[in-house]
Amino acid sequence: MRDFEGDRLHYLAWLSGQGYEIPGAYEDLFRPGPGREDDGRFPRSPVAKEHSETAWCADGALDYLRIRRGKPWFMHLGFFRPHPPFMAPAPYDRLVDPRDTLPPARGASVEAEAAVHPLTRMLLSTIKAKTAVRYMDGLASEVPLSETAKMRAAYFGLLAEVDHHVGRVVEQLHETGQLENTLIVLTSDHGEQLGDHYLVAKRGYFPQSYHIPCIVVDPRAEADGTRGRKVSAFTENIDVLPTLADWLGERAPRQCDGASLLPFVRGEGPSRWRDAAHWEYDFRDTAGGKAHEILGIDRDDCSLAAMRDDDYAYVHFAGLEPLLFDLRSDPGWLVNVAEHPAHREAALKYARRMLSWRLRHADRTLTGYGISKKGLVESR
Repeated sequence: MRDFEGDRLHYLAWLSGQGYEIPGAYEDLFRPGPGREDDGRFPRSPVAKEHSETAWCADGALDYLRIRRGKPWFMHLGFFRPHPPFMAPAPYDRLVDPRDTLPPARGASVEAEAAVHPLTRMLLSTIKAKTAVRYMDGLASEVPLSETAKMRAAYFGLLAEVDHHVGRVVEQLHETGQLENTLIVLTSDHGEQLGDHYLVAKRGYFPQSYHIPCIVVDPRAEADGTRGRKVSAFTENIDVLPTLADWLGERAPRQCDGASLLPFVRGEGPSRWRDAAHWEYDFRDTAGGKAHEILGIDRDDCSLAAMRDDDYAYVHFAGLEPLLFDLRSDPGWLVNVAEHPAHREAALKYARRMLSWRLRHADRTLTGYGISKKGLVESR
């Protein structure tokens, strides 16, 4: 399969064979020269759509599916885009008009956002715009709304490109008679701030960085009655492996924290299911590795754990004060009520829930095993 990790050497070598002049590093492909014209859009990718990273990854998947036809296979198809730098190839770079994009969700000012928490203040004062857009100078929090709209349009164009190539893969499965035997799970590793809370990339505790898609397509007849169904229950990426194991008729390893999503696919409500979503963030390497110095805490205290349900979002820090947002009145996560008298009971409740969750999901690599003369034996 095609490797797109690290320095992208496989892709760059292939691109060179297509006649492109390869610069010193992959990122340099997307560095517009001085004096570029501003036509109200982000610069177009210098790579044609048939040679883009997204097309290259999809082509590799199609090649693999052809040679595996009639044989069992598993494929993890990952697309790098949408991802900084936000430069889409034609025609995707002009697919969305910046004027049609929604404005970012944020407080009234950078100062208002910074006042919410010390971590937010640090991120707003240190995250560079070039984290998302290579040629932009200054802080992400200083990017004008007009440029944010262009960034969002470019991002959505890249999303449309991925959508097109996912469609190619599904069509190939259909044409080769493999679709009716293939479980498809579409998800992502993280989200993108895109100017929300005056930030770019994946940062902090905000849901924009962690709220990701989850689409499960089961070809079996027992799932026919739920096709197109939207489930509002909280799911997490730890549910993917148990779902795959369940579909194959196997038990998930005991150390897996997630649960199979197939009951939802079959239209059944699981007897027990989580009532909140959780995520964690280690920000030791933020601000050039100086986060602990800026925040005045120990390096190992630079971490957070967040949880949210339908009522509140709670963020616990190892070395800083917690956050609590009342999502009924503050869906934008703008007002910290952790120390507000009216929410003190809720803050204690969610802190206890967070502790219970952490205890339940501590390292369980050998949980459920006993030592015997034959070595480790799994308890049933």
